[in-house]
Amino acid sequence: MSAYAFPIGQSTMLPTMSSSRSFMPSCYPISLSPIGYMDLSMPRTPLAPEDAARLHMDLPENPMIIVAALELEGALDHTELLALLRERLLGHARFRQRVVESTFGFGVPRWEEDPRFELVRHVHRHLDDGRPLLVRVAEVANRALVRDRPLWEMHVMERALGDVLVARIHHVVADGAGLVRLLRDLAGEPPPQDRSVQSEKRKQRGLRVRRLVGGVAAATRLLRSGSDPRSRLTGELGKEKSLCASATLSLQTLHEAARARGVTITELLLSSIAGALRERVGGRVVHALVPVALQTRETDAGNRYISVFVPLRVALEDVGARVRDVAHELRELRAHHQSISSGVSLTSAAGAATAVIERAGVRLFSKRATLMVSVVRGPEHPLRFAGATVRDVTVWAPVPGTIALGITLMSYAGRVRVGLNADARVVQDPELILSDVLRELSQSSA
Repeated sequence: MSAYAFPIGQSTMLPTMSSSRSFMPSCYPISLSPIGYMDLSMPRTPLAPEDAARLHMDLPENPMIIVAALELEGALDHTELLALLRERLLGHARFRQRVVESTFGFGVPRWEEDPRFELVRHVHRHLDDGRPLLVRVAEVANRALVRDRPLWEMHVMERALGDVLVARIHHVVADGAGLVRLLRDLAGEPPPQDRSVQSEKRKQRGLRVRRLVGGVAAATRLLRSGSDPRSRLTGELGKEKSLCASATLSLQTLHEAARARGVTITELLLSSIAGALRERVGGRVVHALVPVALQTRETDAGNRYISVFVPLRVALEDVGARVRDVAHELRELRAHHQSISSGVSLTSAAGAATAVIERAGVRLFSKRATLMVSVVRGPEHPLRFAGATVRDVTVWAPVPGTIALGITLMSYAGRVRVGLNADARVVQDPELILSDVLRELSQSSA
């Protein structure tokens, strides 16, 4: 079988579960613009260290905004959707609060209730204009989130084949796992209690100093390990991104392939990416920045993860050898906690330095990797809200710092979609990269 609608030829692929109503797996550029800051005088709660870290990963070239497109069976009732969001989404305090930076970026950013909050300012409806769906998704993904209000918005795109709900949520509000929990809430689980951010209210100056010292030590260890080599996937970023999406794939097929090789789906995907990037990075070892979830409460909607740098030995041509190598490397990282401890130290240092210093650190930190790879485990059964069943979900996770390429695999109701976002200035063939990843994934699953 072939990758869904790629105009580059046919090759054996994983079984797809898509129809003519699925996403066009093409790439469309989007423009990005900087986000401003405000300093207002109201009662505020300091951001937790990990949340401040995600906030300061936000750069003009790479805004930290999660984009999720939910294809629906049928039309969304707009009034019912607004009522649902009021009842269930706004039970999460972060969706009512804005983030306020201190003057000149000194001190810890803080949450505060938006005194002018109106739900209708965050929910937009778009008439069907006949353009391909992914073109419309890329267009709304272009928009900067306004910093004088909570950092999220939803767009309902009308289509004859079924509406699409596009959610854009800043990473400071929720990570991938938090997004999944929010979707479950919207689908009908008991409404959440008020989950105001429980920041550490530690005022001791010594604690802040210890965080900063720990972060500096962690950054020093990472810098000593060197940057990834320059390649066709690295360079000075522009302000346009390209979005690509695969057809739906069978989750069962991926699970069976991973079990047969004694690995996880994440390890299988990383191996496939390594094979797809061989020629693009000159056969040299590069690193993938891979988020690893930390244990957290089931109701937590925030950021509870750190990232590890997984080496990809792209020169290994044998599929089996490459899969085993990636699995070994990722398990060694987890076992020895080296990258994990560095990640924890760096995020715990957030708020100990100024925003300017933290953003400079993000740029240095991100040079250690060539791409970011995220795997999000979604709901196992179809969700339904606002009068419509969610048929498919595609997610494009943000990438930090100077990284030009991000790949996100999202499972949902027995299906899988792979989303790719790339800097249009650096990455010239994003659609072909996604096609090559799917081809390698198919070979790994054979």
